[in-house]
Amino acid sequence: MSRLNLVVMDRDARYMENFAGYVTGNYRHRFNLQTFSQFDRFLAYIQRKDAKADILLVSSDACGDWVGKVESGLVIALTEGGALAESGARAAESVPVVDRYRGADRLVSDILRIYSECDRVSPESGLVRGGREARVSLMFSPCGGAGRTTVALALCSHYARSKLHALYLNLDWAGVEPLAFEGARAGGLSDIIYSLKTRPEKLGLKLEALSQTERRGGFSFYAPPTYPMDVDELLPSELEQLIAKLRSVGIFDRIVIDTHSGLSVRNKTLLELVDNVMIVSRTGGAERRKLALLKAQLDRVFSDRAEDIYKRSHILLNGTEDSGGEPFSEAVREMSELFRAKASFLPYCGEISGDYRADAVSSITNGFGSALLEIAHRL
Repeated sequence: MSRLNLVVMDRDARYMENFAGYVTGNYRHRFNLQTFSQFDRFLAYIQRKDAKADILLVSSDACGDWVGKVESGLVIALTEGGALAESGARAAESVPVVDRYRGADRLVSDILRIYSECDRVSPESGLVRGGREARVSLMFSPCGGAGRTTVALALCSHYARSKLHALYLNLDWAGVEPLAFEGARAGGLSDIIYSLKTRPEKLGLKLEALSQTERRGGFSFYAPPTYPMDVDELLPSELEQLIAKLRSVGIFDRIVIDTHSGLSVRNKTLLELVDNVMIVSRTGGAERRKLALLKAQLDRVFSDRAEDIYKRSHILLNGTEDSGGEPFSEAVREMSELFRAKASFLPYCGEISGDYRADAVSSITNGFGSALLEIAHRL
């Protein structure tokens, strides 16, 4: 486990108290925190030979000639609206800045992002919490329109209500985040892919810094890539490295991956890496024939390793408006026998049909929600 030594200097004692309380309560795993409200004491501390400082977060009016003499630690200026105080502007011209009045979670994310982009990061900085590994589930479908994304978001919302830190990771070409989440800020999956390819030792910090929270659903997500094709740049070995780091970085308890339909090199790699595979399909005859075709393709692609995938799989037959309240027990039995895997029926839920908004899927108490809750307890 490696923590960053964060030293904060601000003359506003109330602000300091509130910020320190937030960091101590939510980021104890990430930071060793030292705070100062008197500049002379702060200066005396950082001049000590035994001073430990990875990040020096200092109000911009306290920036001075000492900034250029700091031998260890990255100086970040606390500003009002991103503007440096006149008294410290000249001394801090090259110092990165953060806005002191952003939300505390956004402020910490900005600090971590800036630090992850500097040249002082050690490989150990990406190791956050030891002994805590996330379980990873893949939402997979033989064809589009089966309700894969709706089920993924509902599952993440359930985990969040159960006090588990869940991540919704969209690796589809069409990012649903702009449709589903309010206030998604830029700089997400594309930045993570770039870090993975160019500076993998900083990947853990990037994953933590760029994680955003869907406030209505309570789970985390990453902003979609700048260009949809960016996801295609991930090699199988890099995808394996990404999943391994997400598991071990210690931020998440559950990860739900939403991927495109059908088999591809990316989906083949994911099927081999995850703990659970949720194969989502509609209940119609054509959709069930596509499931049978998918089974044949998986047998062909994975050969004797296909059985291991089926053992980790759960077939979800998602009801439609036409299916009404029928349990489709025969279809469930048929698919369970075909894949030699668990299978369940999800009753049609009109209130969320085609609605990706997180608040629509976060409070489901009908048959759909009850069935999903039962499945989640098995994962």
